[in-house]
Amino acid sequence: MSFRREVRRRRLVEYVVTDPFVDLAFVQQLIGNEDWLQVMRRQAEVYSSTGDIGESTVTFRMYRSQAKQYVIRTLQRAYHAIDRYLSDELVSEKASRAWRALVTLLASLQLMERAGAGLGELLPEGYGRLEELKVVIDRMIEEKTSRERAEAAAVVMKVLRELSNEQFLNTVPKLWWLNLVMESEVFEAVFKYHLLASKKELVGGFVKSAEEALSEVRGHSPDLSYMEYEVLKALLSRCVELRGQYINKLQNAIIFVKIGRRSVKNYKEWDWFLRDEVLTYSMSMYMVELQRLLGLREKELNISTLLSPRRGPYGGPASALSTLILMSPIFTQYALEARREVVVTPADIVVSVLRISRARGETGDFVVSVREVAEEIVSFWERQDFLRRLKLYSQDEVTPEALCRKSSFTTSLALIVNAGIGGIHITTERRPELRLPPRMVGFDSLYVRAQQLSSIIQRVWRWEEG
Repeated sequence: MSFRREVRRRRLVEYVVTDPFVDLAFVQQLIGNEDWLQVMRRQAEVYSSTGDIGESTVTFRMYRSQAKQYVIRTLQRAYHAIDRYLSDELVSEKASRAWRALVTLLASLQLMERAGAGLGELLPEGYGRLEELKVVIDRMIEEKTSRERAEAAAVVMKVLRELSNEQFLNTVPKLWWLNLVMESEVFEAVFKYHLLASKKELVGGFVKSAEEALSEVRGHSPDLSYMEYEVLKALLSRCVELRGQYINKLQNAIIFVKIGRRSVKNYKEWDWFLRDEVLTYSMSMYMVELQRLLGLREKELNISTLLSPRRGPYGGPASALSTLILMSPIFTQYALEARREVVVTPADIVVSVLRISRARGETGDFVVSVREVAEEIVSFWERQDFLRRLKLYSQDEVTPEALCRKSSFTTSLALIVNAGIGGIHITTERRPELRLPPRMVGFDSLYVRAQQLSSIIQRVWRWEEG
């Protein structure tokens, strides 16, 4: 007798489940009403100070219970029988992600306001104007529901092209963040791809071996670049569990991260995303490296999970730090789109300080100069193939000396210090050449409490410990 093993075929990219307009409708219910927004602003303050994201509140349960009917009412003209696809489980999951996305979006704004720095540099001046985002979402949903079988990409592009350059730059960082959190399961798979594709020896070795094998056939013309492209595309399909689906099915799920790039000539192409992507590549890079430094064997790459509520003495600082780390790729991509500039982010500083601590074998308090931190940042970027990617989209000089002079260095440090993350402080060893906002205190070095910093960062990934 033969037995057939049943294999459950996962579908990360599905109709309605990963539809961008369904995601937008869940968010729109929260930002479309000023009373809801006031609740979310207060919750963002609580999240940064205690780690409680508010999902156990009566307010969240009220939002979740109303979400299904709101989405059906908003999109029923575009999707036939949409109510059949909106299971209670899916609604609960989407409501939770929309809530977490908006709480952390507002928390990042509040952290910048507290530090007196960041807006106009790491994020646009108009980042906090959610009424602009509401108008854009309204237009996208209106455009989608007014035309039968309207293609998602065509709808999104039409609305984005209507925006002025300032409106576009004010809006796309928020759309990137909402996309990353709402489709965190799909992006987890994208991060897995970047982790795999970054292993150059593995991919390059296979490509070379495959072309050598094909060269045994008379008339075959080797093309390593094309072979690499096809291999990378196959790896992405495998990581996203596309199986029989075409890779372009992925376009809708990651539409805002992929489409909101005026620095890219043709967003629909996959070559730039597979080889030269910055935003999702850097997010994968930071998460993997921090977990490696913490000694975690299995990597957690789901953004929504990393925004889970935390308890205990480090709950607030860990929540603030997780927001800054996960928003750092948004800061980098925004600066490239707005000014073609390379910036230093909070994630860069935290990663470099931890790498220095580990290299020195430091377990207690220690001092490290700003120059040493900048050197470690550049070294890490180069080793991770990130420096090459940055240079594709910027003409900036990227050296330790240049990074030390960048205002984004002091801005990102101010965000860390003013967020109450007690493991990193400023000090002066020789001359106070730099000034930390908002009080503009002079410094030239960082005073690191290695044990405290490590404890806080561990709570970023071990949120379930009370």
